[in-house]
Amino acid sequence: MSDWISVKDKLPKVDERVLCARTQTSMGGTKYITASVGCRWNDLDTKFSCSMDWVTVTHWMPLPKDPTE
Repeated sequence: MSDWISVKDKLPKVDERVLCARTQTSMGGTKYITASVGCRWNDLDTKFSCSMDWVTVTHWMPLPKDPTE
């Protein structure tokens, strides 16, 4: 699998499904990173669509190829 790509350096193709990382903050103020599979870049809203939610992503990487039999 490839390395993480910063959204500051490059964005995926529109509607390409990718693995996304984003920083979140807990109610207690602790910052942590979550990853979501199958997010899609939407250049109209300048956000990623992840599980029916529009989120701000810091890094992304292509999904691996499908397994073969």
